[in-house]
Amino acid sequence: MAKHIGYFFIADRIKKGEVKISYCSTTNMLADVFTKQLQGSTFKKMRNVILNLPDTDKANSKHRRVLECERRNKEKNESKEK
Repeated sequence: MAKHIGYFFIADRIKKGEVKISYCSTTNMLADVFTKQLQGSTFKKMRNVILNLPDTDKANSKHRRVLECERRNKEKNESKEK
């Protein structure tokens, strides 16, 4: 019975223009992070949206380049010392 009351309550709000319904693809359902075990890239994408982090692909590539530069500089310094 409560489901029917909820349905009519929302339907009434939609008719009054207080609530707007819009389509949301399953790939963009943020609530899935809290209700399902997401795997791999889907989990990372949703995590980044929720935590307001940059796109992982771009961030990871920049991070890798910085680490590679640091590693090369360290190797150069070690070779100069020998």
